[in-house]
Amino acid sequence: MSFKYRIKTYKDEEGEYSEYFHADKSLILSLIYDHWMNKSVPNGLEIISITNGLGENLLLEHFKKDVFDVYYLPQIASFHFHKKSRIEIVFNSIDLFFANELIELENILNKTNRENKYIRGDYFFINHNYGYANKRSVREGLWLIYALPMGLAISYVGVISFYAPNYFINILAIFFFFMGFYFWVPGLLLHLQYKRDNEDLIIRVTKGQELISVKWRGVQRELFKKDLLAIIKYENPFFKIPWSEYGYIHMAFKGGEYINITNLLCDQLFILEKFSNSNVKKLIIKKYFPSIIKNTNL
Repeated sequence: MSFKYRIKTYKDEEGEYSEYFHADKSLILSLIYDHWMNKSVPNGLEIISITNGLGENLLLEHFKKDVFDVYYLPQIASFHFHKKSRIEIVFNSIDLFFANELIELENILNKTNRENKYIRGDYFFINHNYGYANKRSVREGLWLIYALPMGLAISYVGVISFYAPNYFINILAIFFFFMGFYFWVPGLLLHLQYKRDNEDLIIRVTKGQELISVKWRGVQRELFKKDLLAIIKYENPFFKIPWSEYGYIHMAFKGGEYINITNLLCDQLFILEKFSNSNVKKLIIKKYFPSIIKNTNL
């Protein structure tokens, strides 16, 4: 029987699992020894999720210090098996799961339907619905609080210097004037453009999930990652200016759909990792002004 695994680490700020990889018993044991048994390295590993060819799942969690949780999720969805214990329960569960001795595995765990929906849902596959929210929009636009007064002050210096009876100072005045506006106007324009494009968009895109769930202006769609033509990430890495963190990814689908996920919806640092198991071409384009080229359209 074939097996695959994925992991969830403490370092993933969104709490998402990795993609699936081929698994065997020795590989899983090496992960455990490298992270949960080795006291000399940081323990960045939180959950190991193993799936067999029948779609049954074994979840191993390092709960705290020497305490571990084991969950076995059979195909019957109305209950699961669980036990909290020391590391020995993890080793025993791995032996039985890879040996396909599932009755014995059930016997060493406790059958329960407690929090079954949560365990089979958000715990087993961390999903996030990204949608425009005023709170995040305000947080992403906080730079305006200091950038706007500073930009206006620089521009004001340019204006008053322009009337100086000196040609060189006049040139500097023009430079200061435009620098003051460049300090905040492009970012404000980007913010407003991103807001218009993403205001009615709710999207779920998750590592390891082939479906992308989209709701936009009352239209609900399910799109497949395999139908992506291209994923392009636009960012501005050139200058550390107040609005330099603005950016977005543009997804183009075979059916003619376009979706933009801007920094007003979610952080852009690891956004391309959500498509790491996709063969679609991924590009990163560096632009001084990462404006939206094609608006979201379903």
